[in-house]
Parts: sequence; C-alpha cells; structure tokens
Amino acid sequence: MKINNLKIYDPNDKEIQNIDFETSGCSIIYGKVEVPDEITKTSNSIGKTLLLKFIGYILGKQEKSKDYSPVVKGFSLRAEVSYKGEKHTVERILGDSKSLKVDGVKMSYKKYLDYFEMRAGLNSKQMFFKRRSHIISDVNPNPDKNDISNVLELLNIINIIDYVNNIRDLQSKVKAIKDFSKSFETDLAEYKQKEFLLKQERNKYQNDLTALSIRMQSLEISQDSVNLIEEHSNKKYELKNLKMKEENLKNKAENLEKLIEEYKKADLSSEEILSIFQMSNISIPEMVKRSLEEVQTFYKEMFTDKIYIYKKDIKIIRNMIQQLEIQITDLIKVTNDLASKIADNQLFKESMSIYELRTEELRKIDLEYGEVTGRISNISKKNDFEHEILSDYLLLEKDLDDYEVIIERYREFIYNLVAKVYGNNSSAFFDITVSTSKRRIESLPIIFELSLKGDFGEGLSAVKNLLIDILIFYYNRQIEFLIHDSSCFEGIDKRQLSSIIKIINDYAKEIDKQYILSINEYHILSSDNSLIELVNKNSVIELSEEEKLLKFDF
Repeated sequence: MKINNLKIYDPNDKEIQNIDFETSGCSIIYGKVEVPDEITKTSNSIGKTLLLKFIGYILGKQEKSKDYSPVVKGFSLRAEVSYKGEKHTVERILGDSKSLKVDGVKMSYKKYLDYFEMRAGLNSKQMFFKRRSHIISDVNPNPDKNDISNVLELLNIINIIDYVNNIRDLQSKVKAIKDFSKSFETDLAEYKQKEFLLKQERNKYQNDLTALSIRMQSLEISQDSVNLIEEHSNKKYELKNLKMKEENLKNKAENLEKLIEEYKKADLSSEEILSIFQMSNISIPEMVKRSLEEVQTFYKEMFTDKIYIYKKDIKIIRNMIQQLEIQITDLIKVTNDLASKIADNQLFKESMSIYELRTEELRKIDLEYGEVTGRISNISKKNDFEHEILSDYLLLEKDLDDYEVIIERYREFIYNLVAKVYGNNSSAFFDITVSTSKRRIESLPIIFELSLKGDFGEGLSAVKNLLIDILIFYYNRQIEFLIHDSSCFEGIDKRQLSSIIKIINDYAKEIDKQYILSINEYHILSSDNSLIELVNKNSVIELSEEEKLLKFDF
C-alpha cells in the first residue's frame, strides 16, 4: 500500500493542504528552520511530525489522542492510496474513530487493516516519528517478543518465530510464579515433608471432630441443633474473612492514594534541570537539551497515565468496600441471631465452644496445607516451564542455523552500506544470534547485534537505527514505504546524512517503494549540490514559522 495524495480539511470542510507524493523514491517534507537556540524553541510546532502522523494514519497507524493537540480534533484527512494496482479513497475525521471510510464505505480500524492486508506491528517497523533507543524497538528501551517476531518476519526468518514467542510466554509464566511466591528458598523435598506432616495433623483433627459429633449426639442434642452450631461457626469464619478482605482493600486504596501524591510531586521540569547545570557553570549541548525535554514529556505522560489508572482503581476499590460493608452488616445480624438461638441451651454453649475451637484449628491447618501444596505445585510448574524453555532454545539454535545464508546476505548489505556512507576506513558487523546468557530463563532469546568501527561521532546510535531501517526497507516484501521524522537524524554528521538520504532514495526507486521523510534546513549540507537538487525536486511541502501545516499554532 502507498499513499498518492493527501488533502487536509479544517472542521468547516475548507481545504487547507493538498499534497502529492512520489510513489517511487523519496517525498520530502521540508522544514525551513534553523537549529533552535533554546529548548523551548523547537521546530515541532510547524507541523512536520504531525503531517507524518497523518500519513501514518492512512498507512495503518492507530490514531491516539496524545498524538496531537486537542485543537486538531475535527480536522479531516482525505487520501488517495494505491493497493495491488488499484486506487482507493480513504477518509477519516481526526478524533472520531467511527468516521473511517474506504471508497465511501465505513470501516472499523481492524477491518481497515484487514481490507488492505496490513498489520500494525509490522508497519511500526517502518514508521518512525521520534528518536528511539534500540535498533529494533520504536517504543521500548528493550525489545519485547512482538518487536523480535515482527522484525524476524520482515526479514523472512519465519520458522523460529514460534519458538521465540513460546520462550517469552514461558518466561512470563516463570516470572509470575516467582513474583507470586516471592522466593523458593525451601526446596521441593522440604515442602513434601511438611505436606506429609500437615496431612497427618489434619486427619487427627478431623477424627477429633467426628468423635465430638458422636458425643454431642449422646447428649441428645437434635441434629437440627448440631447443624445450628455448625452454621454459626461457618458464619463467624465467613465474617472474619470479610473483615480481613475489607481491611486489605482499605490499605490498598490508601497506598494508591499515597502513590498518586508521590507522582504529583515527582515533576522536575527540563528547565529546572537546566537551571541546576547553569548554576554549576556547566554548558549543555542542544541535543541533550532536546533529550531532556523529551524525557520530561515521556515521564509526564507516564505519571498522568498512572495517576488516571490509580484513581480508577481506587474508585473500583471503594465500590468493593461499600459492597463488603453491606455483606458484613447482613452477616453480623445472621451471626447474632444464630448465637441467640444457641445461647438458650447450656449444652449448646459447651458443645459450640468445643466444636468451634476444633474447627478453627482445623481451618488453620487446612490453610497451611493448601499453601504448601500450592508451593509444591508452583515449584513443579516452574521446573517444567524452565525445562521447556531450555528445550525450545535447542530447537531455536538448530533452526536459526538454517538461515545463516540469509543472515550472511544481510551482513554484507550492512557492511557495504556503511562503506558507501563512511568510506573504507569504517566497518560494520551485523548478526542475529540465540542468546548465550547464563540467565537464559529470563533473557531475550534472540539478539540483534550491530557493531560499527570508525569515526561515527555522537550520532552512532542514530546511524545504527537507520541502517536497520534501510535493511528492513530493502528486503521486506510486506511494506511498501519507510517513514522517518527529522528527529531520527539528530546527531548524524551532515555529510553522512546526505549520503544516507540519497542512498535510500536510490534503493526506493530500485525496489519501487516510497520513502517519506521530514528534514530541517539545518540538516542539509550546503555544499552538496546533488542533495539540494533532490530536495528541490522531491519536496512535497515546505513548512516554516510563516507557513504552518494547519495555518495556525497548535
């Protein structure tokens, strides 16, 4: 799927942008801006990144409210796309998930993906709207199983994906058991010994209760009276558990409220951090300033999300406490009524006292017995899961060996690409391997390695990310586009960035794909006439402080 044209309309249905895209090669969103002098003066407000997100929505990205300012809601997108040789119209109103249409027919987001045979996870590996900290993950500092399986699928390393997913699922189960049980300091043999002794003690108390029941019958207490005593004992136990549950819920709500207060206090802005450095007479590079702003935004969003979730949890807990209070009130009445009936008979009092004492002791043993058997079951499951993980690792290693020819091809591609950009004095090594960590039970099963040797400057991590993006762009057969925001280029030397953009453009033409990127004026090497010519020829829109995407500040 490719995007041919995008029109943007304001809430009054007035067309404010009409953009045609190159269907083969690069389409450049050009930002006529200089390097920001201050952290508060960035080029983000002119609309480059926002336009890329609009394009992403058309190409399968799920719209999220935090993607843009609330003032953008109500604007609409109308696009022409190409899919399997046919053209289609796509329409959607921002902020209205039910407004999505294809050729005039309304569709849900899921149906939209199915209609164009897209998968959001795969597409995310070719859409980048901000800098990232890992070569294969656009969200997480450490990739998850979806990151790994999506990249493997795009690189046509298919047969090992099930092993990877199964290992990660089993690792999650092992972690859940560990978290639940906290620790397994006592081994299985000790738990089995404890289980046996508790079982014997349990049988003894059950025999005592049976003997007590016979003695109660010899006192000529009716069966109804015996049942009355048993019911009273059970109700008292139930009441005790309800009160404990209520107390636990109150403690949980109180802890969540404390967390909310702590999150509200944890709000050190990027400006405050910078002022601390300034007081210490330490200068901060522009890239670090922008990184601080992004970190602040990330944590602010994270804290806001957590506060929202915790408040929602507190509301649920308060409702549960209210329900428990009703149950407790009702149960106290029932228990008191039963106690009044039993108190009328002195024999009932004595029998009840003995019976309740033995029953309470048996319940304590049952509780401990259940905990021990649960621990035994968890240890057995944990051991079984770990054995299965290690078995899958053996199969994973065997099947990955079958892809060595393909991986070698990727390795040479990356090596030659680095030589084109940085010259023969630089080198690169790419590999996909099975983890050899001693903590295999917990570690990621597949490692994507990319090591570079040479003078790559402070933009090393950004260069690595672009190399992986280009590799996937060139070899995958599922996605016909690659999208890069200008933030992906920060820190890369202008000379090398110039080469990278021209190389991707050549690859895009060779394999008939779209490369859509935003770039700022300060990224461009003024002496590179071929890049300037490419920018002039392939710029689909030029944005600036005077000419913003939506014609106003947002």
